[in-house]
Amino acid sequence: MTGSEPPVVTIDIETMSPTLDTGQRPNFQNPRDFEIFTINVGAIDPDGSQSTAVFFREDSSPESELAVIESAVEWCLEKNPDVVYSYNGESFDFIHLAGRPSLAAQEAHVEDTVSPLVAEFLQGTKSIDLKKPIWTKFGAALSFEDAVSRATGQPVPRTMWQEFDHGIPLAKERAEAGLNPSPPELRPSDIPILGEYYLSYCDAKKGSTTALEELERMLTHYGNNDIAAQFDLAQAVA
Repeated sequence: MTGSEPPVVTIDIETMSPTLDTGQRPNFQNPRDFEIFTINVGAIDPDGSQSTAVFFREDSSPESELAVIESAVEWCLEKNPDVVYSYNGESFDFIHLAGRPSLAAQEAHVEDTVSPLVAEFLQGTKSIDLKKPIWTKFGAALSFEDAVSRATGQPVPRTMWQEFDHGIPLAKERAEAGLNPSPPELRPSDIPILGEYYLSYCDAKKGSTTALEELERMLTHYGNNDIAAQFDLAQAVA
């Protein structure tokens, strides 16, 4: 970007499905099947400088879900962007950003003041879902990680889960969820598992403060990597 170009933002929500039974597949277009527990955002300002932020819920209450959505969307709106980048945002992230506030407000028995803020952001910013040009260019349905690798020639930087002292037996959790237990890097399928742990740590103070801090540090590392890779992907398909 040059100094004459308007700012752009990117946003990536992380979710879990606490209302579903183990092994039950969610409806990816139904906000009732998900909760948002953290949101990764980034911006490129007109001078070309990049900034990122990761917003976490404070606990499992519906009020905290409303608060994390509000904080992330306000961060984006403060950038006054013309464009919001995403990968599959129009088929997932934006659906749940728009749908979750009213459901959380109903559960909390409070007025929904967050939905209008989300609508202002989504309706006032041009959406560029990078999945569309990537799938067209390569003629295949690609995961975000594969899309970045093929379009940029570089993989998304890895977050090595065993390097963080979070106290979670992730290999065991993966196996119980029917996933490959061995990959040393954090994978998208791990995020719902980690979300459950994160909120349980916050709610019950389960585990040490160090474990909670390390889990947050790991998720921040993972989120920042994804945001940086989204901007790299946007540049590759521009």
